[in-house]
Amino acid sequence: MPAETDIYIEDEGTIVVFRPRTPAGFEWIEENVHSEPWQWLGNALCVDHRFADDLAAGMLDAGLELE
Repeated sequence: MPAETDIYIEDEGTIVVFRPRTPAGFEWIEENVHSEPWQWLGNALCVDHRFADDLAAGMLDAGLELE
């Protein structure tokens, strides 16, 4: 994973994992995503696959680098 990648995405089927890797990635999630504590595994945000595309699109629109 390149160091400049803000968010690393893992598609696990019904769950998609968003792993912020930079301060910009963490900040964007904190400011733009309403999540519950149970959605977090360590520093990784886990979301239902039905919401993943829209979440990734918002991140890209904000200029974040995704992998």
